[in-house]
Amino acid sequence: MRVRANEMTQLGVDMLTTAGATVEEAEVVTEVLVDTSLRGIDSHGVRALTRYIRNLQTGQILSGAPIEVLKDTPTTAMWDTDLAFGFVAAKKAMEAAIAKAERHGVGLVGYMGKGHIGALYYYTTQAVKRDMIGIVLQRGNRHLVAPYGGVEGRLGTNPFAVGIPAGEERPILLDLATNAVATGHFLLMQLKGETVPEGWLIDREGRWVREYDDEAVVQGRIAPVSFGGTTNEYKGYGIKIILEALCGAIGVGCSLDENGFGCLFMAIDPAGFCAIEDFKARVDALIRHVKSSSKRPGVHAILLPGEPEFLEMEKRLRDGIPVDAASWTDIVQTAGDLGINVRDYVTLKTGRVE
Repeated sequence: MRVRANEMTQLGVDMLTTAGATVEEAEVVTEVLVDTSLRGIDSHGVRALTRYIRNLQTGQILSGAPIEVLKDTPTTAMWDTDLAFGFVAAKKAMEAAIAKAERHGVGLVGYMGKGHIGALYYYTTQAVKRDMIGIVLQRGNRHLVAPYGGVEGRLGTNPFAVGIPAGEERPILLDLATNAVATGHFLLMQLKGETVPEGWLIDREGRWVREYDDEAVVQGRIAPVSFGGTTNEYKGYGIKIILEALCGAIGVGCSLDENGFGCLFMAIDPAGFCAIEDFKARVDALIRHVKSSSKRPGVHAILLPGEPEFLEMEKRLRDGIPVDAASWTDIVQTAGDLGINVRDYVTLKTGRVE
């Protein structure tokens, strides 16, 4: 089944406010989730709406929770967001980094907090829209990922994202976990009964596992590993360690502290190096040069990071956002528990959900 983006947005905002979120919180959370789904990143999109409602209802998130500024300089800051909505705190952190970059050419805001912030690319687009480079680094909350050569969880998913503005071309947007895939992708594969490729999960005896089981991961019977497959896992592991150190040591305690996320939001103004028009023209030239390569058999087009998501967004804005049956049932039931009738908001397009 498919749902229109504007209908899903209104439904999400009303569900969150009914559950106790402020209007600002509800609008930011829903905006990020819907935008993420529109780009085809379903693991971090609207299917996760009910998760944040439950977190709010159980006190894992506190509506209106204050953000404490621990340290502030002209170019850097460190915040403690504690139980605040991660989406809202992250958006404000990037806004603060951009404001610093506007004055001094670069801005970095770190924070520690317990709220999940969803897909990181979203916050880099805040900077890109202001003709700045946006970078987001994160160390994960649950340290369930085995180190290279190990079989027990010691590290987080630890994703990062980079956004680079262009001129006439689409901006470059890279967002990836340093696991083979993010936890949300694993959960979606488990929901669909899909087999996990070899080199993504390992058990306590050091054998590769082909089926994801979240309960087994939490219990430590199996563990995700860094990206790179069976031959190049050390590369993803190296990046994961760097992210753990950078985002952990500035406030949240690296792997010695399991209680929260550590994030670093960066905005860089290219005008501090050259005219912004020259910068964007060079990025355009890079993109066109890359795309000029002869293609491999069966390849229709050479795409840049973020481009598949831009193309998917065009399709989903036209055809609607696909939602799997289990996730939609969860949304409908959660809405009902809040006294909301989904039929008052949504006109479903039925059909096969890919």
